[in-house]
Amino acid sequence: SRGQFETAAWLIVGAAALDMLDGRVARATATGSQFGAELDSLVDAISFGVAPAIIIYHLVLSVGEWSWVASFFYVTCAVVRLARFNIEQGGEAKVNFHGLPSPTAGATLATYYPFSQTDFFREHLSTLPWTTLITTLMIIIGGLMVSHVLYPVVAKFGFRTLKGGASLG
Repeated sequence: SRGQFETAAWLIVGAAALDMLDGRVARATATGSQFGAELDSLVDAISFGVAPAIIIYHLVLSVGEWSWVASFFYVTCAVVRLARFNIEQGGEAKVNFHGLPSPTAGATLATYYPFSQTDFFREHLSTLPWTTLITTLMIIIGGLMVSHVLYPVVAKFGFRTLKGGASLG
């Protein structure tokens, strides 16, 4: 809300990278708990739901009278997706995710601002109807988060995977 959109965007991307590790670390160290899972979901709801929605609202949507609805819809979908994840898949290693993972959705929206500051964007894309495009993107991404579309889990890498054996993490 202070206009530091680029910093906020890269912090969301960093949070997404760290989010890939937290469950793996908890399982590897046998320190996972129900409290930790719930706290992780709350942090994810803020990092990948509320924060990207606020960035997009301030950048693009604040000019329309009903534009806040797209931000609200996106945040609602992120929270529902996280709740469903906890019920269906929480606490165990996954092969697929049901619905677009919230870190992917949040990072996609958050990186709009850094992308919009590039020369390519300014020269070739700046005249597009971005309010309509971003509103549509938020609705599509929100819908994908609560969909039953399967998304593959990022492959595990470790020392053994480099040699062709089982992974360490």
